[in-house]
Amino acid sequence: MAFTGRSRETIRSELLAAWAANYAARGETLQTSAGSDAYLMASAFAVQMEGIEAQAEQTALDILPDTASAEALRARKRQACSASP
Repeated sequence: MAFTGRSRETIRSELLAAWAANYAARGETLQTSAGSDAYLMASAFAVQMEGIEAQAEQTALDILPDTASAEALRARKRQACSASP
């Protein structure tokens, strides 16, 4: 099964839920509403992770020739041709 990257909204909501659960386990409350410090930090992290996961998704697709991008196929061809004696 191929890797599917998550959207930044999904990443942010999952992070905030986990973060809030950790706070709740300690008997504390984490403010997670839009505009809160936790929300803004999770949003910044989610933007970064969305890009990383998108790149990981494309890399996973490029492993197999039938799902690889044209660019990946060209690179694979160049590598094969340069490896020949």
